[in-house]
Amino acid sequence: MAVTPLYDPKTLIMLACLLVGVMGIVLLLMGRATRPRIPGVHHWAAGSLLTALAGVLILLRGSAPDWLTFTVQNTAAMLAYTLYWVGSAKHFGHRPKLKVWVLLFVVAWCGQTYFTHVEDSLRGRYLSLTGYVFAASLMHAIVFARELYRHRSDHQQRLLGAGFSFSGWSFRPWYLVPAGRMPSFSRKTDRACSMCPGCRHSIWGPSASAW
Repeated sequence: MAVTPLYDPKTLIMLACLLVGVMGIVLLLMGRATRPRIPGVHHWAAGSLLTALAGVLILLRGSAPDWLTFTVQNTAAMLAYTLYWVGSAKHFGHRPKLKVWVLLFVVAWCGQTYFTHVEDSLRGRYLSLTGYVFAASLMHAIVFARELYRHRSDHQQRLLGAGFSFSGWSFRPWYLVPAGRMPSFSRKTDRACSMCPGCRHSIWGPSASAW
């Protein structure tokens, strides 16, 4: 018994393009409505809109010119991944070096254009396009990896400043150190804890000789 699929591939691509396009519009409106402005949100919105455009152009293959459904479509996809990466870099305060990246974009664009209009090669188009997309996705992943590493380093520095002392001297002022964490040259007083109302802790305070 033959099973008729509920949706053909073109319908699924159209639904995906619709969802990505609507998400791009949402990001664009969010960037305009949010105060202060969210860095990188306009790049993400433009990337989503270009992704939706690339999907629509795929559906037109066979009924529209090749320069539109192949060259423009591949260019839109390449720009979309670039904008996603640049948007994330700007969101975290990084300045991506685009001079070398422009050269890589031109090489990939010339490759996919050559294998479309000069020598019709599906493998050549896929290698040039997917190679560039892989490089852009790798740079995008590096942005997040650097940010995670930076947060990890900052967290370790905060732990060192709060929990360790060197040669009897604390890395943080005595009034910022939790109760019972001051060095031995301080005196011990029993008074109410200002950070926890209703409780009483033994809080170390500096003795007169420590000033």
